Amino acid sequence: MPQKNNLFKAVKLLWKYSVKSILDYIESSFIITDIV
Repeated sequence: MPQKNNLFKAVKLLWKYSVKSILDYIESSFIITDIV
């Protein structure tokens, strides 16, 4: 059971990180299109 919990934590962390990087990417591309 603790093994499953660790896996869930890792997936949650990975998900959080990927969502953040996607949002950062969208934000930066909007800034670029704003300048141009």
